[in-house]
Amino acid sequence: MNFASNWKRTGVYSAWIVGALAGCGPKTPGGGDTTGGEETGVGSESASTSSSETTPTEGPTGPGQTGSTSLGGDSSAESATNDGTGSETTGGQIPTDPGPYLPGIDGVLVVEESHSFAGGTLIYGGAFAWAQFFNAPGAQGFMTGDVLDPFEGVEDCGVNVFDVDGVGGSDDVMFLGADEVRVEVAGAMRTLEHGADPFYHWFSIDPQDDPAPGTRLAFEVRGGLVGDADLPGPVVPPALSFSAPDFDAPIGRDDLSLQWTGTADAPLDLKLVISEIPVGARQWTEIHCRMTDDGAFTIPAAVLAAVPVDGFAWIYVQRHLDEEQSDNDRTYLARGTSAVEIRAGFGEACDSPPDNMAACTAAAAQINTVLEACGLQPDPIAAQCPAFLAELCVDCTGYYACVAAGWSCQPDGLHTGDNTCECE
Repeated sequence: MNFASNWKRTGVYSAWIVGALAGCGPKTPGGGDTTGGEETGVGSESASTSSSETTPTEGPTGPGQTGSTSLGGDSSAESATNDGTGSETTGGQIPTDPGPYLPGIDGVLVVEESHSFAGGTLIYGGAFAWAQFFNAPGAQGFMTGDVLDPFEGVEDCGVNVFDVDGVGGSDDVMFLGADEVRVEVAGAMRTLEHGADPFYHWFSIDPQDDPAPGTRLAFEVRGGLVGDADLPGPVVPPALSFSAPDFDAPIGRDDLSLQWTGTADAPLDLKLVISEIPVGARQWTEIHCRMTDDGAFTIPAAVLAAVPVDGFAWIYVQRHLDEEQSDNDRTYLARGTSAVEIRAGFGEACDSPPDNMAACTAAAAQINTVLEACGLQPDPIAAQCPAFLAELCVDCTGYYACVAAGWSCQPDGLHTGDNTCECE
């Protein structure tokens, strides 16, 4: 892989080791709220021309394509359930939520405040806006997997096991281009960027202009296949952050008590994805919980016990404020979002854990040397090698050296290699 020279941000490589480029600013449509085991929540034109521009196997395709995309709705397993006890495994097609891609909705306008953590270390925090326009008959995509515990609605969790070879299906969505989209930030209209094909528009908001909760950001849409629209835009919801548990320690298999800030009327959807390696697993387990947004929820030990492997976890939670807004005979979903994603360890404690931290630290230092040789800013070791590695029982020491070996600074820029790296 090659990072092109026009990568828009520096110092955002920090989570490559624990989860490739986690939380590096604007995301693909869906904001990372997807299911799956490979790189989640990064890519396509929102990240310009970086090597993270690959399509996540678990979720959205790139702008201008058709694909199954989830934006925080109900990824229920109602089409492939067992008797509800979790004691049987049932295979089948598990529908993905079509998100805003619904009949009668012509586009989505999003303002998101997002924070990403490696363990307890913040690696990215900021706000961005994005917009997308489409015709959607409402067909729903699917993934194929095994239902270990069916998801049954609010105050419940479901457990599914997926294999990358079984990911399939697509929503029947036709994306449309606009000539220009602008968003009101700090009292001024700012033009959103787009790639070669104007199907996806984005704007990274300067930290000094981060919108406070309750702020409404107006949108203007001009030209193209979309037509003109002037819309009041989304309202930023109350801030969302987790005060418990301590993600600097691996998540065990006992009851997991979650506590978070702020409340809202709509339920929160939590996705907890576990795989045996930090990035690129061919099989992964997803826990999906829908939680009343009252500040606390406990994932039962019985749910965590259903996960077949120890390893690496990726947690993603969004709080939404949604409104439908119309102009010139078109209806848009205006969505304000506060999102948190966390990379964590998963599994029971052991007496003598392998020295993953030392292996990761050595690899991170090697990678930082390559970054500096390419004139790029290295990241703190704590962002690349979070504290949970010191207690993680999965032996991933060889993985880190394998990843670092692929990094080099070449005349045409930074290369990260195409190594297939595995844990023990």
